[in-house]
Amino acid sequence: MSTELIDVLLADSPRDYQRDILVMLKLAWPLLNDSMRLQVQLNLTGQRR
Repeated sequence: MSTELIDVLLADSPRDYQRDILVMLKLAWPLLNDSMRLQVQLNLTGQRR
């Protein structure tokens, strides 16, 4: 996965602290290792349900 999920969440999210977190997350994405990315994905998709 790349940053498509983050883009979707950004498009969806109001301009608040969560949006700032997503922007930082997108910038940091290339620096994360696979297990960190998986954890982030689980957290992001989990909070959507």
